[in-house]
Amino acid sequence: TYGFVQTMMEDFPDYLPNTYDGYYLYPEYKASHLNPNYTRADEVIDGREKRVFKECEEVIKAGKLGDKFHAISDAHAEMMIKVAEAIAFNTLGRFILIVENNGAIANMQDDAMVEVVCELGINGPRPLRVGNIPQFYLGLLVQQVSCEKLLVDAYYEHSYQKAFEAFTLNRLINDAKEARKILDALIEANGDQWPELK
Repeated sequence: TYGFVQTMMEDFPDYLPNTYDGYYLYPEYKASHLNPNYTRADEVIDGREKRVFKECEEVIKAGKLGDKFHAISDAHAEMMIKVAEAIAFNTLGRFILIVENNGAIANMQDDAMVEVVCELGINGPRPLRVGNIPQFYLGLLVQQVSCEKLLVDAYYEHSYQKAFEAFTLNRLINDAKEARKILDALIEANGDQWPELK
């Protein structure tokens, strides 16, 4: 992992990388290192989920939390407590949150959902404005936002075409023929759990 992070930092030195960058910037590399028979969801189910559920069962059985908080929690859980405190006590603590853009990133559409630093208090999040972002990163974000908006439209409009366009734009696919194959396979695999796409 360290070598891969180092590669990202050398290729794109302007910003610190996050775990998702690998999927968007090096999709072929990431795909070649994934096991389709043991996905990220499987890792969570076998790891964190089992641990948390086991500890929660013990807390329920004992009728008190006792010293189980640290066994149950992780960085995400602790952050959620700080988020709740910020709202309850109006601390205006700073958190990275997903909010409607509304000018936080000046050169991006206002109705895009973006993940930016926000001050959080009793009145909700107040995004800190970052101004214009460089064209390369803007392109990555706009492509992802377009993909996600098309998927939402596809769901509500029952539109196969919009789902197909979303999959084509997705940086993990980036090929219309592959997008159609993957979409058709997902429709078949999910059966009546998905809306009918026409």
